[in-house]
Amino acid sequence: MANKKKTKEKSDLEVGMDIYTRIMLGNLFPERCSIEEYLLFDDIKKKIEISEEETKEINFQISPDGKTSTWNRKGNENKPFFFTPKEAKTILNTCELASRNKNFPNNTRFFAFYKEIKNFVDSQKEEK
Repeated sequence: MANKKKTKEKSDLEVGMDIYTRIMLGNLFPERCSIEEYLLFDDIKKKIEISEEETKEINFQISPDGKTSTWNRKGNENKPFFFTPKEAKTILNTCELASRNKNFPNNTRFFAFYKEIKNFVDSQKEEK
């Protein structure tokens, strides 16, 4: 399934994400949530999903046990993604819940992504 292209609105956050960050974020969303959260999680997952074309391009493979995945270096490139302020807040809340549950990825790239989201959400609060 191909990613839908979304143009950046003035108030949206543009953030670069590599394959690892996209996979880790997708894995952080809780299994149980409210309907509103589900709809936001679903929108975010659709934005960051790895398309069939991209899977072939980077030779993305998942191990038979489903616990690990591999891809070539081309997949380490950041691609731009756009998140609304509400989506960014949802991502921030998801990351902070993962941290409280000691499930936050121990990775500098993911932490840099988290800081970018946090700075954006914090700046949105200051503008109000």
